[in-house]
Amino acid sequence: MPDRKPPSLLHRIDDAIFAVERAFVVLSLCAMVLLVFFEVVDRRLSAPESKLAGFLSLFHVPRAEAVAPLFGALLLVGLFWFGFATMRRRAEAAGGRPLFAAKLEPLVAVLATGVLFGLGLLMMRRPSNELYAAVWALAGGLFAVGAKGRARVVAAIMTPLGAAAMWLVIPEGYSWAKEVSMILLVWTGLVGASMASHEGRQIDIDMGRKLFPKRLRAPVTAFAHLVAAAFSALIVVLGVKYVFGAQGLLALGGHMQHTGIPDWIVAVAIPYAFGMIGLRALLVAKRVVVERDFEIKASSPNAVAKKLGDH
Repeated sequence: MPDRKPPSLLHRIDDAIFAVERAFVVLSLCAMVLLVFFEVVDRRLSAPESKLAGFLSLFHVPRAEAVAPLFGALLLVGLFWFGFATMRRRAEAAGGRPLFAAKLEPLVAVLATGVLFGLGLLMMRRPSNELYAAVWALAGGLFAVGAKGRARVVAAIMTPLGAAAMWLVIPEGYSWAKEVSMILLVWTGLVGASMASHEGRQIDIDMGRKLFPKRLRAPVTAFAHLVAAAFSALIVVLGVKYVFGAQGLLALGGHMQHTGIPDWIVAVAIPYAFGMIGLRALLVAKRVVVERDFEIKASSPNAVAKKLGDH
């Protein structure tokens, strides 16, 4: 395989956009898990009956409602202890350094359980913005303790700023979590499709490369990516019309019920994702024509080099 040229400016921009997309997807997935978890926990804490007390009553435990919190605390301590011990053994087996000594695991498990119970009381008695601010501050503080160098400085700056933003932005209650999670789910799926086109992992029918003579494979491959770019452009046009047209979502001015987020925020992910897919298809077609390599599937030279290295 001949030596490949260093990435051009367009490819470096594409790689930078991909890095932002990857960070967005990771953060969105974490946010969706956290939001849905808090929404479910809130519904369980506000429910009139206790599932744990019902479980204990099956064994005829006296005063099951009063015993349930203590039983749940002991269960959490055991689970935390088991998790910490598992992490320590894996770290030792890999030659790494555990987070803390084995003799401290029971104490840390008790502290972690106390923190969870404290967050539960905060959820039951205080507005949701205070809970999210506390969780952000707690997570940021733990990250700052374990981080080094610039990461610690960034964590020290972002922890109070993020907690203040949570305090000011988060609406009342927890039912809004479903709407935000739905928006993040749509964006994550479409941005993920854009990322797949960057890495050459999108659905690809390579029958043409096997049927056509070798001298025609590069032109056929380039033509296929041009067709993909044209189709993506069509979706972009339709998406832009759907969002920004005279009768589009932006003109209609609709908003989500619980959060007040405009409806067009969800649909604008369509023209963005297909626009990036089309541009990356054009980059692949350009590279196929210039380098005469019909095996190129990714828009990033770094992704191609990594695949070649894996093989």
